[in-house]
Amino acid sequence: MLSALKTSDLNYLKNNFSDDKKKLETLSKEYFNLLEYEGLWASFRLESTNSYFFGEKGTIKSKLLQNEEKAISPAAKVLYNKVKGFVAVKEGDYPAANFYANRAKFLYEQYPYLIKKDPGDYLRSLSNMCLALMFNKMYSEAEVILNDFQNHSFEFYKSKNVDVLTEYFKLKVLLRLVLFISAGKILDNFHEIKEHDIIFNELYEALPLDEKLNTHLSFSIFYINSGEYRKALKHINFVLKNAEKFRKDIFHLGLITELCVHYMNNNIDLLESKLNSFKRYINTNESPFSFEKELPHLLGKILQAPEEKLNYSNLHQAITKSLETENKMVYKNFIPLYLITYRK
Repeated sequence: MLSALKTSDLNYLKNNFSDDKKKLETLSKEYFNLLEYEGLWASFRLESTNSYFFGEKGTIKSKLLQNEEKAISPAAKVLYNKVKGFVAVKEGDYPAANFYANRAKFLYEQYPYLIKKDPGDYLRSLSNMCLALMFNKMYSEAEVILNDFQNHSFEFYKSKNVDVLTEYFKLKVLLRLVLFISAGKILDNFHEIKEHDIIFNELYEALPLDEKLNTHLSFSIFYINSGEYRKALKHINFVLKNAEKFRKDIFHLGLITELCVHYMNNNIDLLESKLNSFKRYINTNESPFSFEKELPHLLGKILQAPEEKLNYSNLHQAITKSLETENKMVYKNFIPLYLITYRK
């Protein structure tokens, strides 16, 4: 086009110039439209890292999210659905989150060049879909996706791209751990833990901190349920050293799990010391779970009168009521305090 203009190609100017100008205008609109969605998606990814859905709700006002037609290109439409899925999770609308995750997956499969262009982002859409299904307690459907990925995962494992390897790890290991914890099927699937541990160690240096924290916490939940308290504590120690300023929810789940490990392992003197430290910390820091304020008192009652069955039910009821009120039941099976039960 530019060459024709410089050489005054009259035939081109007469027959093709208008069409090419329209094509260029369309490409320009698509490009800048995509940039807008990329900026929007980047801001939401930053929020998920900093506050992990604990930010204020109802603050999304962008006209870009009014409907999918605002997104011009297939790539922009994918980003539209990813952002809408994030907003749905933040608002607690998990059926909507599942819808947008499915829509993003459909678009990727309809335009396979997008997968080749950015395989990491494609794998991330599968991860988001699995998470949305798990939020909806559709564990069997999520497991189908993860099992299917197991059969087609080797091509991604060969990648030298850190982003692709991270998403591969999430689908191959982390989300399977999360699925079995969320579904209450830890012991039924404990036989997989050795393979998961091997892959975790192989890819450890390439993984971002968020994935490391999630995996260490998940391993600790598996091990505390299987009675391997020393291994559980090893994973919790990493969480407590690295999560406080990065993932508030995981740090607090780590604190709670540490208390539970010491109780289950009958380290009563150490537990009482940890409880005192926990109480001081909770009284001076914001907490993602309201039941934490009551926890020193509730556990203290159990330690003082372990023969009183009501103390155990009071503990469990306080946790459940807190999670239900705050719309955080998704965390329930990641809180091992339910393992603290009456023993004769």
